Amino acid sequence: MKDIKPWLKALQFETVKENKCYELKIGAYKIEIDFDNKKIIYPKLKEIGRETTTNFSSEENFVVLETIVGLLKQGYLPHHISIEKGYKLGHNTKSGNADITVEDNEGNPFLIIEVKTFGQEFEKEWKNTLRDGGQLFSYEKQENKAQVLVLYASEIKSNHISRTYRAITLKDNHDYLATLDKPRGYKDAKGGNDKFDIWGETYQYDYVTNGILEETVEPFKILKEKAKISDLKLITHDEVQKKYNEFATILRKYNIGGRENAFDKLVNLFLAKIVDEQQNQDDLQFSWKGVANDTYFALVDRLQQLYQVGMEKFLNEKVSYVAEKDVEAAFRLKKDAAKDAVLKYFKELKYFSNNDFTFLDVYNEQLFYQNSKVLVEIVQMFQEMKLRTEEQNQFLGDLFEGFLDNGVKQSEG
Repeated sequence: MKDIKPWLKALQFETVKENKCYELKIGAYKIEIDFDNKKIIYPKLKEIGRETTTNFSSEENFVVLETIVGLLKQGYLPHHISIEKGYKLGHNTKSGNADITVEDNEGNPFLIIEVKTFGQEFEKEWKNTLRDGGQLFSYEKQENKAQVLVLYASEIKSNHISRTYRAITLKDNHDYLATLDKPRGYKDAKGGNDKFDIWGETYQYDYVTNGILEETVEPFKILKEKAKISDLKLITHDEVQKKYNEFATILRKYNIGGRENAFDKLVNLFLAKIVDEQQNQDDLQFSWKGVANDTYFALVDRLQQLYQVGMEKFLNEKVSYVAEKDVEAAFRLKKDAAKDAVLKYFKELKYFSNNDFTFLDVYNEQLFYQNSKVLVEIVQMFQEMKLRTEEQNQFLGDLFEGFLDNGVKQSEG
């Protein structure tokens, strides 16, 4: 049996009978922990498909418990929530059980949550999801109505709960689709593996890491959650090598051979991030907000603006930056073909050419989209990390040494 007590302490369960029973009250509902029978007793949920997650047999069961506590604190009601809901997978008799399913007031699935332990198991299942849809899409195609698929993990660290999740929003972003040539959206899915294919082909395996399960997010809402400086995490020395390996993997994935150029662009991103942490502490802009709320054009524009501020503030260098809204404002009294033509040329000059964030050589629209995929992955690597600290941050130096160790030659000085 696994030790549930660290989880109970972190979740602030109260002792009812010494070492016999604990409970946590959330509004009108109560979760009980029965040590005599090694049982987790939930309030009356819509369904408990099987009892395998209501005992102390695995650490994953405690992650399910922590997730249910979070859902109830968000405002979801017990009758919205099912544990281990059964699904028949494929045409044979094989079946599976989704860890947590949340249904709306009409009984339609809103969330399907697959729970894993922190670290290796979480990353393994995410790789499965990218490869063939994993467990999440196998359940989704039985329902074909879920709006969000979530891979979730949590762990106890220093008596506190550390959480992470990756959420796939099955909701079309029409602004994003408008930038593509004959795109397939989720609205075009007929069944089977269609949504997984659309997630990969149209939305480039996009996901978000907030705006779904935070306590501040109302039930059944998908929000563009404002990231704050307090949400960022300090990176440890042990994690530096992991970040370098992740960056090197992205370079190999997209066949980026010019590592000196890649490192130069990475430094530009760090400069933009430092400015963001300094001046946008209540609404951080250095992040990819997901295809439901963001576009490649908007991301590049935000980064360029931050970079311009950083170059002038820290290096006393002026860098040209013009926002599309500034061009729009110049034509505020005119709506004609000339305005449309100028905006078209502006877009081509601003985005479809090399800039301070082009890891690939960009000289047309297609290459802009290719580079944007690289840029998004690298931004996602660092968007939850805090660069500015009171003490000297050795991360950049350690990363630089990693490049040297792997054969990147720098000129003297």
